[in-house]
Amino acid sequence: MKRRDFCSIIGGSIVAPRIEELKAALNEAARASSPGAAYSSAETARLAPLRSRPPWAPGSAPEHLSFDWESVLANKEIRFLTDNQLSVYVGSEPGISRLHYFPVRERPTLAGHLDYASLAKENQFNCIGARTRLHDADGIAAKLEETNYQWWPHRIERLWVGKEFVVKEELAVHGNRVILRFSKIRGANAQITVEGSFEPHRFSSAEINRHLIFKFEDGVSLALYTSRDFSAQITSDGYRATGIIAAPVSILICCGYRPENILQELRHYEENPGGIFEETRKSWQSYFTSTVPCIVSSDACLVRLYYYLFYVVRSSLYDIPWEPYVHAYTCPWKTGAIWQWSWNTPMNAITERWLNRDSLGKEGIKLIQANCGAANLGSYLHPVRHQQKCRNIFDWYAAVDQAQKKLETKDYDFLFTQPYTVPNSFLGIWEVYLMSGDREFLCENVPIMANYERTARQHARPGSLLTPFQMMVDEFDYSLRWKPAQKSFTKGGLQRTFDVPLEMVDFNSFLVELRLILMQAYQEMGQHPKAQFMRQLAEESALEINNRLWNSRLNFYCDVRSDNGQSTRVRAISGFTPLYARIVPPHRKVLLLEALDDPQGFASPYPIPSIELRNPDLDPNLPTYGGDSLITSGVWMIVNALVRNGEQARAARYIHGAIELVTKYGVSSSYSYNPIAATPNQPKHTLATQCAILNDLILKYVVGFTPRTDHLFEFNPIALDTSLTSLKCGPFLYKKRYNVIVEWTGKEYIVSVNDAVLRFSKPSHIVAELENTGRLKVRQARAI
Repeated sequence: MKRRDFCSIIGGSIVAPRIEELKAALNEAARASSPGAAYSSAETARLAPLRSRPPWAPGSAPEHLSFDWESVLANKEIRFLTDNQLSVYVGSEPGISRLHYFPVRERPTLAGHLDYASLAKENQFNCIGARTRLHDADGIAAKLEETNYQWWPHRIERLWVGKEFVVKEELAVHGNRVILRFSKIRGANAQITVEGSFEPHRFSSAEINRHLIFKFEDGVSLALYTSRDFSAQITSDGYRATGIIAAPVSILICCGYRPENILQELRHYEENPGGIFEETRKSWQSYFTSTVPCIVSSDACLVRLYYYLFYVVRSSLYDIPWEPYVHAYTCPWKTGAIWQWSWNTPMNAITERWLNRDSLGKEGIKLIQANCGAANLGSYLHPVRHQQKCRNIFDWYAAVDQAQKKLETKDYDFLFTQPYTVPNSFLGIWEVYLMSGDREFLCENVPIMANYERTARQHARPGSLLTPFQMMVDEFDYSLRWKPAQKSFTKGGLQRTFDVPLEMVDFNSFLVELRLILMQAYQEMGQHPKAQFMRQLAEESALEINNRLWNSRLNFYCDVRSDNGQSTRVRAISGFTPLYARIVPPHRKVLLLEALDDPQGFASPYPIPSIELRNPDLDPNLPTYGGDSLITSGVWMIVNALVRNGEQARAARYIHGAIELVTKYGVSSSYSYNPIAATPNQPKHTLATQCAILNDLILKYVVGFTPRTDHLFEFNPIALDTSLTSLKCGPFLYKKRYNVIVEWTGKEYIVSVNDAVLRFSKPSHIVAELENTGRLKVRQARAI
């Protein structure tokens, strides 16, 4: 290919009719020049065509520029930077230890047998990104000065000390781009070697005006640009660049799917590579000072946790700008679980709905449907070959069981789904509606929720509303809860199939909750006969739970065998879900509260063990359901269950205990913790979005704002510590039209809606109405 043609690609000056011609020439040049394998036109043809879509945008909101988010979030422990599809890790050496780009364009191939571990790994591109060595003329390498290591969401800074020099390293990720910059602080000029290895990926490559372009068989492309102090060349497994650090030197890497696009992106920064640092900072500043509702408080630990958890939400965002990924979503955690999990997506939405302006929570829920999932089926993102119906959990189990016996590749889109058994995913749909008031969103999702309820009901035993399952697929897969129902049980093993179908407490309690949600939704939509039918089903199924799943010897709700009604006799945290569904008779409520207070039951030092502490197989270090504390299905569910049952003081203690749990050793984002020692059962900075749901409890019960179906305003700060001298939150946008601010001054609890203000001498449970005159009128109020 002629030099001027490559320059035309880079400069963006080519006319449309020549784009395909030049792309073909790029492939030809790559085949001629690359030590890597050729990338044939046949391989290119198998990739689905790219159809771009507009990115998700949170909308505009006033910024709080005085907020010093960088100081609040500064951290010396995190070794990870990300923005959208591109993620990088740093290790004990300079440079980038691993680079990930998700998803690949070529769908993973399932062959031989169904292996979800392989499927997960093949769904993203990963490589050694920019392994770096800093050394002097004698070859002696520099060492990391750990005290000078610093992480922020938008950059990493490290100081490397050699025998004769000190070098500062800076790293940032923005969009599809990553920049690595090295600057001499003092001493002699350090020598630098940067290497990238793409094994075992097959690629073609080309070098164009200091740009190295790599095109991989899975549809991902990568381009590299080095400043003029480097000498860079393509190698058999990637690239190698060497140079001397006299003035600052930079290396830029850009990932994407079209080589011409990423070349254009790199060209934009050739003259000023450092501009990426400022753009990255501006992007995160806009998020923390505008999209995230502002919190300031005399409790520095609470503020640090709050913003750290909203960093976790943003760090796990994927907004893939081409179809079929037609909606943004947040994954469970980019450090390991990159897919869209049906359990996480709606539960994440409960946190995301607090973000100002357009709700990210709605986007993820919509993506489940668009990617041929169902409300209880998430997905590994993959190109969809053809349209097919959304499968429910019951269809999935039979299909996967057959696939494990004989894998047929002619139609296996359903094998890319991530099922979740318990139907609490619908809580996210409802909670997003409460915050947004978006009737169109509700109307879109009611048929989906209704279909799930109807399908579950159809799988119940004749004459019953209790739905049995012979498997469990969710975060409880390792559960000691299943030991009585599995002859093949192994502690810590993947336990999915039961010896007999079980009628599970949480599954059926959340079906009651789903019916109550549908009842309210139909009332909102004016469909009163359907609302009444859902009420009737909820009452009947609640009665059946109380008659069949209550173990009178253990004074607890337990799972039972569907064939003979025999109890599993395991007291697990699932036994409290009837409290959440508000179906527990008063005398049984007393017994459940006693179990919460029992030092051999569920009264661990930190909330709340998933199995009672007297269980002989208890292992609080084992995620999950080995006795650990789970933030979502444990802390979040229990807190809301207590509030719903008038136990506000207890709920407040659990919130304070949970905050202490995840901050005892510095802020943490594991989702599983030892409830006795408070140590995380995963890496401390797993960046799990499950942990971020704590912000929902902070905003609802510390700040005190409670979303409702109507247009009244409820404040219930049951967990507000009155010893604080200050706490202020907001403004955040409620139902697309109300700016809400809440403040505790140490002497007054002040709430405002669109500048209308109410003041109370103590934290109070308040229900107020905004009159047409703009005045905020108290409907009811009582001190907490």
